Amino acid sequence: MTDTETKFRTWAKKTYPKAFIKKIPDFKQMGSGGSVGLPDYLIINEEKTIWYEVKSGFGDTLTLKHFTEGQRITFMKMFLAGADINIYCFTKTKGRKIITLYKLLTESRVDFKKYR
Repeated sequence: MTDTETKFRTWAKKTYPKAFIKKIPDFKQMGSGGSVGLPDYLIINEEKTIWYEVKSGFGDTLTLKHFTEGQRITFMKMFLAGADINIYCFTKTKGRKIITLYKLLTESRVDFKKYR
């Protein structure tokens, strides 16, 4: 688990103290047995399913180029099926920010320097 994912887990445990929080193993961790394209975390809290993708190392502007082909395909399928996917971002100058996949899809890029 990366340092950013450790920081995300600490935040998630505080934000959702009674939730079920599960790291989804990906291809990098599991090789061919990993889950290609799924968001990094599944959180079930108060009967709601919440998905989070953790992103870092992109500076202050996030675009769909920062996602793998598998993520772009799977996230879109999940989105079209009604899933809400949150992107927990470690930005270069604005710290930690959360945006939705919907926001990224509708704006095509998010410039965190302009984001509160």
